[in-house]
Amino acid sequence: GQAGFEGKRGCGAACVYCADPAAKGRTTPVRPAAAVADEVEQLLAQGIDHLHTCDSEFNLPPWHAHEVCEELARRGVGGRLRWYAYCAPAPFSRQLASAMQRAGCAGINFGADSGDPEMLARLGRGFKPEDILNAARWTRECGMAVMLDLLLGAPGETAESLARTVELVRKAEPDRAGVSVGRSEEH
Repeated sequence: GQAGFEGKRGCGAACVYCADPAAKGRTTPVRPAAAVADEVEQLLAQGIDHLHTCDSEFNLPPWHAHEVCEELARRGVGGRLRWYAYCAPAPFSRQLASAMQRAGCAGINFGADSGDPEMLARLGRGFKPEDILNAARWTRECGMAVMLDLLLGAPGETAESLARTVELVRKAEPDRAGVSVGRSEEH
């Protein structure tokens, strides 16, 4: 089994489909990195060495993700556990991927949603297909697993936008791709 840990609550992103801002708030009060690391160490002391972040997107805000990773690495926790995170494809950097790996992260689940720029805009996502490709590449280069979560069939989806998403997934070469399917009014 695995346990969850949370570095912050809420999400200020504008994704049109997500309930997190309503359920957890639009502001993202963060926990001090030391408090997050204390919690992880307490879980390790109980024999729990597989964790998953409960943050809406671990890398938002990026400075907090870096602080948490640096604190976990400073304490030497990274070699004693495996954890996984939900992340947005942007802002994401090679430096953050490296920091996450040093802190014990074994894989990242990116909320990619689509490989089509128009669909990403419709869904309220603030990134582009190139950001997804970069995030996947940097994560893989750091030795972590890559998963892409996709939302297919949202309003405005077309055969062409689906084809662009399939092509992006092929280029990104994730270890896994998860798909949620809706029904576009056009199909």
